[in-house]
Amino acid sequence: MAPLGVPMRSALFLLGLFGIGAVGACSSSHDSTNPGPTVAAITITPAVPDTLFSIGQTLQLTAVAREASGVAVAGAGVGYETSAPSVVTISPDGLITAVGNGTATVTGSSGTIKASVPVVVRQKLAKAVVSPPSGGVAIGRTLALTATGQDARGNPITGLSRSFVSDNTAAARVDAAGVVTGVAIGTANVTATVSSSSDGARTATAAITVSNAPPATATVTLGATTFAPASTEIAVGGTVTWVNDSGVAHDVDFGTQAMHIPVFDSGQRSLAFATAGTFEYHCNIHAGMTGTVVVR
Repeated sequence: MAPLGVPMRSALFLLGLFGIGAVGACSSSHDSTNPGPTVAAITITPAVPDTLFSIGQTLQLTAVAREASGVAVAGAGVGYETSAPSVVTISPDGLITAVGNGTATVTGSSGTIKASVPVVVRQKLAKAVVSPPSGGVAIGRTLALTATGQDARGNPITGLSRSFVSDNTAAARVDAAGVVTGVAIGTANVTATVSSSSDGARTATAAITVSNAPPATATVTLGATTFAPASTEIAVGGTVTWVNDSGVAHDVDFGTQAMHIPVFDSGQRSLAFATAGTFEYHCNIHAGMTGTVVVR
């Protein structure tokens, strides 16, 4: 067969270019009419979240971006935001944490498409706590009790009503504010009731011991190497007097300049005690010569 002439080869070359162009045109036409999946809606699960009853309680939300057909759009991210950060916070992966009582709207968005769910935080009364849980009070003296309501995670709840009652008013009385007054030597259980209009009442009890009131004054005698008695008790605001008839020089040192009686070998010296507590003292001249003052 004779070789192809120049005109024939040129025609075949042009035909090849035409075919390539046609294929390219078809491909370009296909891309322009199928831009890929479009987010038409977002679904959030659960759609109606349960109420969060404790501060610190968490709830996981799951948001999915979907096409109009309902099919999930692969790779479409969803961001979250809360309308009330003082009520709930939300992490980038949809974990809600309760931080305060109230209602918040949590919104998931992908581009311009959004969906929202309401979230309610209401602390539920789980228990009552009374403080101190036990205590001592002298006849005629008072001791203040406090009662608080807490949620299941131990967070205090505000706005609750409280009441107090003593099971032995002959020994200790208690008023509506929780102030206990010692009446006579003995014991009493004071029950605090914390009430919620939504959750009912919870109770807690404080054990109270009533003793004689300590004296307003006390005397300590200084011997050659001893304080007698070694321990003495007085009331708040009371005075202790140290009497030295031994002829031996002593001082009385509580460890501060204000609470220090300089060396004396006769006569008496006194100190007043304005606050409750246990106060230890010693003589700097004689090792092992110590004493204690209990103020209540």
